[in-house]
Amino acid sequence: NQTTARDHHASDDAAVVGGLVIIDVSNPQQPTIVDTFETHSNVLMKVSVQGDRAYVSDEGEGFVALNIQTPTVPSRMGTYHSPARLRQMDVVGDLLLSPISTTASPFWT
Repeated sequence: NQTTARDHHASDDAAVVGGLVIIDVSNPQQPTIVDTFETHSNVLMKVSVQGDRAYVSDEGEGFVALNIQTPTVPSRMGTYHSPARLRQMDVVGDLLLSPISTTASPFWT
């Protein structure tokens, strides 16, 4: 059961505090908003794109994986709730890599 941006559109939900905006820049003189996607956090750290997937580092959720094959209807593929903030990240093949601090990190217990 995928969640689509239409289900959680920023203009339709008063509880939305942040999200991802998808902008068509095919005409650089006139960029156009294609759609938005709510992420439940007002602090987004990074967006990494690989193919038709976008990985959004979200302070409130860890990261959210989105299917952006159809940019007008992005859909949530999954969420990883991280015990530490993922401030930076990169996707290489089937791996998402993110640096973490060794001091005060819940990964090092």
